[in-house]
Amino acid sequence: MCLTEYPLPELPPLADLVGGYSCEGVRVDVSPRTGGPAPRLRVSVTVDGEPATATVLAGPTGFEVDGVTVPFVRAVPEVPPCLYGDYRLRLPSRPGGVELRVAEEGIRLDGLAVSKAELSGRRLAWQDGPEQVPAADLALLLDPITLHPMLHGTGRTADGEPFPLVCMVPVDAETAQVLAGMPQFGIPDGPWANLTALAAEASRDGGLFWWHGWEQSTTALREGPR
Repeated sequence: MCLTEYPLPELPPLADLVGGYSCEGVRVDVSPRTGGPAPRLRVSVTVDGEPATATVLAGPTGFEVDGVTVPFVRAVPEVPPCLYGDYRLRLPSRPGGVELRVAEEGIRLDGLAVSKAELSGRRLAWQDGPEQVPAADLALLLDPITLHPMLHGTGRTADGEPFPLVCMVPVDAETAQVLAGMPQFGIPDGPWANLTALAAEASRDGGLFWWHGWEQSTTALREGPR
């Protein structure tokens, strides 16, 4: 048996860069486009608070905008609005999971307020929460296949025992149908439709985390038979 090492792409995918970045008066925001026939990511730029049309080049460590470098490490601590939503949280002890609402006005788990939650940038954590998940530390991200928000991380029982947590904002049937008809990443129509159907179905139970979706979608079916 032999193993082939797969070199990860130098440039992070846009879905992994969702949020805002600021440096030297230049602000770069990455978010899903609102409206249109299907979700797409967009990059918008403001310079000293004014909308700009400068060309943006994304590199391995940051954005280049009109001669100014905006490093990825200069992400602002604001929560991207596209990451708010009603997530379906998968729990080992609760078949069907529970709802986790992430909103500007606060966090609610299965309808109960999580009073000691900290939400900043792309991180959500809490202590002394409801009995289903007394404590948690979660990362927020976008699923690159559906552009729906996802969360993953670790929960802890009242005794401090860790357990995995995954959750995702569910994809409705109409959105899944639209996505299936618009292949991306160079994937053929049939396999892309199967991939989006799988992602949509999994979104109702916490989402796909068998390996990061962007890597799967950019590498799947690229190699033919040897």
